[in-house]
Amino acid sequence: VLLVVGGGARASDVLDPTRMPRAVALAEAGLRADALPTQRPNAWLALRDLLTGREDEPEAPGRPRTANPTLFEALRLLPDVSAEEVWFVDAGGAGEPGLEASTHPAYGASLAARVARGAGAFGEPLAGFLEQMGRPLPVAEQVWPLLRRLRDVNRRAVGPFLPGEVEQGLAEAERVERAVLQELDRKAGFVKAAHPADERAVRAALTLLAVHRPRLLVLRVCGAETAHQSIESYFAALRQADEALGRLQAAIAADPRLAASTALGVATEMGRNAKPDASGGLGATEESPTRRQALLLLAGPGVKPGSKPKA
Repeated sequence: VLLVVGGGARASDVLDPTRMPRAVALAEAGLRADALPTQRPNAWLALRDLLTGREDEPEAPGRPRTANPTLFEALRLLPDVSAEEVWFVDAGGAGEPGLEASTHPAYGASLAARVARGAGAFGEPLAGFLEQMGRPLPVAEQVWPLLRRLRDVNRRAVGPFLPGEVEQGLAEAERVERAVLQELDRKAGFVKAAHPADERAVRAALTLLAVHRPRLLVLRVCGAETAHQSIESYFAALRQADEALGRLQAAIAADPRLAASTALGVATEMGRNAKPDASGGLGATEESPTRRQALLLLAGPGVKPGSKPKA
């Protein structure tokens, strides 16, 4: 699971315990690289470099799709990885150019990641249905034990007559039901956060973790891009990203299948200026050395504390 703090964020802010304490703890638990060079003039190009591992493509206007294979495609190329196991959740709108797949002739759309943008994991395909029927009511916590008992009675009664592969309302089904209903319930239409698009993206990622248990989930939040308007908004975006990191950690820890095998990473695409400008914002001009630095943190199974990436 990779959380991309997008839109431009200084490594020193991500590693500031007063702003992103969970990220600091992650850095102490595993790999930390806080001065990775990036020469790109904008966050989209830097994100393209991050997802492809290459920075040799021309900076053509109009944000064309990348010609280099993406991380998603490389994983999908493995014979045992299905389309439902590779996801890209982006806080950007549906009109954003796709980075889930490249135009490389050996890869392409058939090996693309599944994408959730904007309204969330289920919002876009179900928008018309939800407009007609309305969102389901929230399910009270005390309902689940009662439902479990009813299902147990039903399973004992009809189980002997059903084929073995038929789903009989086991705990696995409840896990998925909870995730779907939390995503779709009426409360999901109201988002209280400094950066609502980031909150919707995080909620979508949590749903996907529960439903699909993906091999790779990349979640990009981009509230930090408001830094040029207000440094306060930028710091609020970082605090919100750190809270999202904590929610991802909790979701992974709560699922035994994920907890034993999931590494968690944090990356930035590019940095920002060292000092605010005259208007009180924090720009990202090419002259500032901190603008040219990106960060990568990674901890979990197989990652030793104090690890460094190869050159």
